[in-house]
Amino acid sequence: MRIRKVIAALSVAALASLGTVVAAPAAQATQTGGYGCSGSHVWSGDVGGAGTVHTYYDGSTNCSVFVKDLYAGTKTYTDIYVQKSGDSGWIDGGGGYYSTFAGPVTIYAPGACIREWVIANDPNGNNLVNQPTPWHSCS
Repeated sequence: MRIRKVIAALSVAALASLGTVVAAPAAQATQTGGYGCSGSHVWSGDVGGAGTVHTYYDGSTNCSVFVKDLYAGTKTYTDIYVQKSGDSGWIDGGGGYYSTFAGPVTIYAPGACIREWVIANDPNGNNLVNQPTPWHSCS
């Protein structure tokens, strides 16, 4: 009987400490950015009704993600690119079949404005969005 009480007490203690370990990173992640980005949230904008671009800035680097609204939870082809003012090229965030968001994609852009280009398809491969955001986050 005594052994069962000891095992039960240890199990409760282990579960309690596990809950603390699991909860701490989620709270910390909210304070330091989101979706794999660090820094402060500085901009967000709707893209064609298909979802929202969120941009974070850590003092020198912008980091952007596209969070799906349409077909969220379903893997569809989604991609996000980023460009800074004065550059002609785009940095690709690595398109693929994502269920919630595409990115992150980062760019070193102090003293510049940035914009993103978003591509999002429906489950049948039809294009929902293929457009840029306006220039923003000018520092």
